[in-house]
Amino acid sequence: SGESIRLKIPKGVRDGFKIRLKGRGQPGPTGQRGDLYVTFEVGDHPHFDRKGDDVHRTETIGMFEAVFGTDIRVPTPYGQHLKLSVPAGTQPGEKLRLTGQGVKTDDGAGDLYVEIDVNIPDNLSRKQRAVLHEAAEDADLL
Repeated sequence: SGESIRLKIPKGVRDGFKIRLKGRGQPGPTGQRGDLYVTFEVGDHPHFDRKGDDVHRTETIGMFEAVFGTDIRVPTPYGQHLKLSVPAGTQPGEKLRLTGQGVKTDDGAGDLYVEIDVNIPDNLSRKQRAVLHEAAEDADLL
């Protein structure tokens, strides 16, 4: 009918969520207006994957950062950047959690899970390889 409708969208709606607006639809055979249903389609994000109210992303750190530990700044879905401490000995594929930093809803918030990817250098000099090899032998890692 061309009329504008204002509606309040709840925080954290999921794909397929529906809102029913009673009596705001098209008139039926009896002349009485039916209900209007608004169905939400939540698009994907290029840097975050949503699973329920939890959000997942991957951060890449260097090999020595994984070995010795480091602090990284992680973006949240709401535009903040938070400090995340990556402990020494973190393995590739390990997930660290930032509690309450996922999708916000009226009932609370999910968590942000950060999967750690480790960048292994592939262009070491002979000298660098020799030093690392010696350190690995001293630590009984070879």
